Amino acid sequence: MRRHDLDPVSLTFGLLFVGVAAGWLAVQSDAIEVADLRWFYTGLLLIAGAAGTAISLLRERDRGGVTGGASDVVDTPETPS
Repeated sequence: MRRHDLDPVSLTFGLLFVGVAAGWLAVQSDAIEVADLRWFYTGLLLIAGAAGTAISLLRERDRGGVTGGASDVVDTPETPS
């Protein structure tokens, strides 16, 4: 089986979907009240956003997209025409 690249957008929305389903399940089973979901969903959004950002940054670093600054500039001599 061929390995494919990780898609941070799909992972982030997958985490959000699972979190919303877990919140619904917790309310339906009377484990938490609806008023408590505001903290649950706030934490869920923070975790999913941080995961998506971290994965995006790691992918860019692996591809060489994140540059270190002036050390990446290549000085080529000009040739007279």
